[in-house]
Amino acid sequence: MTTKKVMIRWDTKCAWNGQEQPVVRNTIDPPSPESLALRRKARRNWANPKSSHARARTRTRTPVLKRIYKKVTKKRKESQEELGKPPKAARPEPEPPVVKRKNVPTESDLYKNYADGRKKTEVIWQKIRASGQGDGGKGEDKARKECGEETDSQERQEREGRHLPERKSQEDIEKREMGEEFEEKKREEDIKRREIEMERREREWKERQREEGIKKREMKKELEEKKRLEDIRKREMEKELEEKKMEENIKKREMEKELVEKKREEDIKKREMEKELEEKKREENIKKRGMEKELEDKKREENIKRREKEMERREREWGERQRGEDIKKREMEKELEEKKREEVEMLAESTHEVSNGEVGWWEREKRQAEERERGIQKLRNILILDPDNADDDDYDWPNFDTVDDLLPSVTSTPNPTAWLPEARGPDVRNNYPSQGHVWETVKRMDESLTSFIMETRSTLENLEDRVIRLESRPVPSAPSSAAGVIRSTNSSFSSSSSVPTADLPTLNVLTPSSRDKVSTVLDKTRERHKAALKMLAVKFTKDELSTANCTGSQGKVKLDTTRLALIKQITFEKYPIDVTTGETKETVWKAICKRIDAKCRGVKFHQA
Repeated sequence: MTTKKVMIRWDTKCAWNGQEQPVVRNTIDPPSPESLALRRKARRNWANPKSSHARARTRTRTPVLKRIYKKVTKKRKESQEELGKPPKAARPEPEPPVVKRKNVPTESDLYKNYADGRKKTEVIWQKIRASGQGDGGKGEDKARKECGEETDSQERQEREGRHLPERKSQEDIEKREMGEEFEEKKREEDIKRREIEMERREREWKERQREEGIKKREMKKELEEKKRLEDIRKREMEKELEEKKMEENIKKREMEKELVEKKREEDIKKREMEKELEEKKREENIKKRGMEKELEDKKREENIKRREKEMERREREWGERQRGEDIKKREMEKELEEKKREEVEMLAESTHEVSNGEVGWWEREKRQAEERERGIQKLRNILILDPDNADDDDYDWPNFDTVDDLLPSVTSTPNPTAWLPEARGPDVRNNYPSQGHVWETVKRMDESLTSFIMETRSTLENLEDRVIRLESRPVPSAPSSAAGVIRSTNSSFSSSSSVPTADLPTLNVLTPSSRDKVSTVLDKTRERHKAALKMLAVKFTKDELSTANCTGSQGKVKLDTTRLALIKQITFEKYPIDVTTGETKETVWKAICKRIDAKCRGVKFHQA
């Protein structure tokens, strides 16, 4: 077995408890005397309870020190567990022997020495105070010096080998004399002693490992037996639980079957109840239908009776109206005949005056104009009346055969041969008016005639609307003869032929909403002027119609020309002009515009 030179170095600090630990280092050279002196000084400082090292030991551990302590203890435990394992086949390296330091005082020893010293000093000072000596200091060494006793510090220095400088020099001289042989012998003895100690420790460690291995095996066996017993118990418990679950599942299935059977029975009962309710409902519905049929039959009979009574009442009213209209017709005919007679007499007088040369032609014209105005005023009083009440159904309008019957005073001109020079004597030829005067007179008459005709036609149209509304009612009678006469006379307003509304190309230009409204108006109406008037309510508002007209006359604004042109286009597409009658679009449209102006003056509009 080879030996190594080993030096034991005492560290001044420890990682976990602040105490010195011997650390073995493989070295060849021995330590120098300076290093030995430093080590002795460190040991002295460590042993001194008043030194900073001792104070640091007595302080409480900080969190950092606690963490370090935990780590060190953990490592120690791990190392001890590793040491506790059985050795491997290969022989482990021997641990370095732990060399204990001789006479290393522990903390408890130091504290005891310190306490004993304090007690001794107190006893000494009590003696000094009793004898009246000393300066009152409390040091132990000071008290012993005053008493003449040897101090503990000197004894401690001699005991610990802390020599004075003289003693150190003597030891150094002795060491030098002893030489290197003595040191080598000493080292060899130390090495042998350490080897013996290491062998002893190895034997102890092996015995300890064997005992621990035996204990571990026994513990493992006990643990395995416990585990086996626990597994057996667990299996038994699992079997019991499985059996319980099986029983519970069987019970659940039985309960479910019972519930299913109960539900089936309940469903059967519900279906039977529903069938009974349905049969009852059917019977009730049959009864209700029978009652409803009876009520409907009663209502029908009542309605038939009511309609028959209404028809009889309307027939009576219509007969009375017809009688009144016939009476008014006769009166009007009488008045017209009287007017014709008066005009003939006046014309005869005028011709007689002209022939005699008593009255000029301008006076004759003046009288004729006055007579014409009087006739027009009378016709207005008879026909036009109040325009606000023109659409009132309660007003009994007179019946006329033709439009020519309404214009006797206007159309009744003097004898056509009266103005011709050939039909008169030689005295009358010199008084014949010029062509300019005649043309102006004719123009004035034409203008007054056209205005009168349009106003009369508007009145007749109101009559026609009333007749159509009466025809639409379920009255078992034929339409009046006046309505047919009026339709035949109004060729500019009525139209014999019409185009289907769906075939009109201009409707595609309109928006969907206005297109629907216009199409409904065109489908409902059968005459040209009515379609144009009802389309006004679609394209214009009531405010616009009340403040404007087609011509802009009577202090009103003109209606929008684009919208009027659109109405005109749609009207003539729906009701085209008949060429055989000799009419044109412009003349018909002028007549419709005058009708629109008459409506704008105050006649009520019936929106589509």
